[in-house]
Parts: sequence; structure tokens; C-alpha cells
Amino acid sequence: MNDLDGLLHRMVEAGAGKTLAIFIGWRGEIWKWCGICSLDNRRAAAGEIGNSDALADFLGNVAKAGRDVNANVIFTGHSLGAALLEKTAAKMITAAGTNTKSPRLPDLFLLANSAEISDTSVSQVEAINNSTLAKRKAEGTQMLSPVVLAVTSTNDKADMWGNSLNSYYLLGKVQSTLGFDRRLWSHRLKADDAYAQGPYPGKTLEQTQIDLSREVLIVPTFWAPDPARTKLIPYRIMPYPLSKRKGIFPKIWNYLMPGSLKDFKPSDTPNEIFWNLSIPREISKGHNDVYNNMMLGAAISWLRLAKPETLAQLKLPDNIPALLTSLQLTIHAASRGATGEANERPMMRQLVLGAAARMPRNAGCIHLILSELDHAKPVCALNAAELERYRINLFYILKFTVEGRMSDVAADKFGWSAKNIERLKELLQRPQIRLSLKRAGNAKDDHSPETDKYLNAFYAFLLQHGISLS
Repeated sequence: MNDLDGLLHRMVEAGAGKTLAIFIGWRGEIWKWCGICSLDNRRAAAGEIGNSDALADFLGNVAKAGRDVNANVIFTGHSLGAALLEKTAAKMITAAGTNTKSPRLPDLFLLANSAEISDTSVSQVEAINNSTLAKRKAEGTQMLSPVVLAVTSTNDKADMWGNSLNSYYLLGKVQSTLGFDRRLWSHRLKADDAYAQGPYPGKTLEQTQIDLSREVLIVPTFWAPDPARTKLIPYRIMPYPLSKRKGIFPKIWNYLMPGSLKDFKPSDTPNEIFWNLSIPREISKGHNDVYNNMMLGAAISWLRLAKPETLAQLKLPDNIPALLTSLQLTIHAASRGATGEANERPMMRQLVLGAAARMPRNAGCIHLILSELDHAKPVCALNAAELERYRINLFYILKFTVEGRMSDVAADKFGWSAKNIERLKELLQRPQIRLSLKRAGNAKDDHSPETDKYLNAFYAFLLQHGISLS
């Protein structure tokens, strides 16, 4: 609790503004001589409290009080406290209806190293992601952000082994927690070594991380130190493919853990407001290492995602039309010689990956990108080479919207309606647009990460619909 209080004070000092936070923590012990022996009993009790109307009503009143004074509002829980808060979050979000700015919701529910069992979590995760609030947020062009963010350290041995062994001895089956079951992952972190940064002059690594969290942040990013603690490496948050949630790993998992989510099949819901991911041990060393100095910069970044008007985010695009405008302007600025290209490339990368991570997968957004490919709405005087670069980047964005061959139902859920597919077919009849797509797949072009893997999935999608580039 003292660690969280210190973290909040440092967040305010770092420029986050007034912040109201509620912390829920619970050791979960009945017997002092064997705390872990009572874990399942206390987890069940946490579930009953989390499902209570009284707690949801109390937290709703707290959220409204914070919003009334224009404060950032964060509800956070750790371990069993996170398991409790997860149930309350589902209750509050489903009650919010379509109100994306409900005064009775916080800016962010933050679940840290949750002790919730995955086969219990699944009902909460699906209730949140299929809520009317989630559907409302996914309808337009506003960039997506989490309402619930669950983070689990890769070095959280208490959740990794303690819960599993405890449930095995008491229940006769092995179970996984929310943060270690990949079928429930929504996002993953990708290291971006090319943009690593050392400490700013006269500042520690922790102070530098805080400064970085206030800089341009369109794509969600964690800054974590390298093992030698000499530089900070950006870890970009990218969607975790649905195909991997349904692939060979879950089949092996079901074989090894027959009691865990035996009949669970991940849904084809691409626009999620419950984000669940693992974070590097360099940020959180273990189960109880949560509200530390390295977590500060990450916490500011999370808050900016959930509340775009926080800090410098006021000047950054928070919807897809604005993002495409910024992309045109950045490409235009980058054409001013070699120096301009080097200076603008990081921003170009932010914009493309920002769209990849946060663009709602709906027919309207796909239609908007295709319209720009058809006839770019000029916001500046783009020459032919700049227009070509713009089209290539539009294909970079489109490639993240598919996962290879998909059924018509799944494609429609990702925004690829029959009308949009037909329009793409028509556009690719034009030699210049076909050339732009081929150039997007040039392995020597390092403007976009993982070019081949994602483009191969996009090519498979095109071939499935009778589109060949040969």
C-alpha cells in the first residue's frame, strides 16, 4: 500500500495531474502456518465480495466523486485483490450500457499479477468484451484503449507455480491463472531494439523512463531496461493473434491441464476492452514487486491510453482520420533529405503501429483506408514519391487487420465485409496500387516490423478471395 501511495505521488509530480486511486489487496490467509493452503477458499470469498452490489455501488460513487473534480480515477488490485476487482469491473461495465464516458466508471481498472483462475476469468473477460460498452467503443473511428488492463510479470512464480500446485493438491487438477493462460491473452509485447535509448544526461534510468512516457505515444509502449541496465528498450503492445489462442499451444495445454478451460474456445471478438498481457521481469521482478519505480513510467503510459486527454496526448491523434492526416504530414516532412527521413521515421512507425494496435476492426475503418488508397484526401502537397510512400503505409496498416485465411463470418467481424473485399479487388486492378502492395512486402524496407509474417497472412487472405499478385 505504501508503494502504491508513493507511485501516485510520483505520477502527480511527473505531470499526470490529480489522481484518485482505490487499492484492493488481500493476503488470503486463514491459517498463518500455511497461507497457501487456504488460497482456494479465500479466492471463493473474494469472488462473492467482487460480485456484490454493495461494492459496485460504492466504487461507482467513488468514480463519480473523482470525475466531479476532474481527477484521473484508477481502481487497482493485486493478487487476490485483482481477482476480486475483476468481478466488480465486469459488473460495473455491463451496467454502464453504451455510455463510453460513464461518470460511474474509472478511467482504468488495473489488475496486477492477478490470482484469478483462468476458467473463472473467462466469464468476466467475455462479459466485458461483449458488453454494449465494448461494442459502442468499437463502432466508430476512435482509437481503442483498455478499460480493464491485466498485467502479469513473466517472473510471477506465485501465480505460475503456487496456484497450480495448490489447486492440484486440493482439487486434483492443475489450473492456470489469468496471466499465464495464452488462450486469454489479448495482447503481447514486442521488443524494438532499434529504438533503444540510454539515460538522458544527468538522469537515472528510472527518470529517463518517466520522460519517455511523456513523449509521443500513439502505440502502447513499455520501456524496460536491458539486463545490464544501461539502456531502455521499447516494448510495443500488439494484439495477440486469435489464431495463436486457438492453435497447437492450447491443445497441448488442454492435454497437460485437463481441468482448466476444457471446453473453452476463444471468441472471434477483435475489438477488446479487456487487455490481458505479460510484462517483462525487468519491470516487475515477481508477484509482490508491483508499484515500483520502473512501473511508474508504465503506469503513466497506461493512464494516457485509457484517458487520451492526459498529458501531451492532447496533441496526438486519437482517431483514425486524424492519424491518417498525421501520417501524410510525417511522410511529407520525411522527404526533406536524409536528415528528415531519419528524424521522422520513428514517428511514422508510431503511427502505423498505433493503427495496428488500436484501430477498431469494423467495416467503416476498413472502408476509410480503402478510400485513401483509391483517392487520398490531401492535407498537404504530396508529390508522386510521397503519395507512393503513403499508399505503402496504408497497406502496412491493412496487413494487421487479417490473420490469414478466415471464414466469411470471421472476416466480417474484422471489418472485411463483402463490399470492402470487392472494393479491394477493384483497387488491385490498378498497376500502381498493386505495385504499392508489392513494395510493402520488400524485405529490405524496414519501415514496418515483421513485414513478411503479417504480409504473408494478408496474401493468404487475398488468395482465399481470388486475388493474386502474380
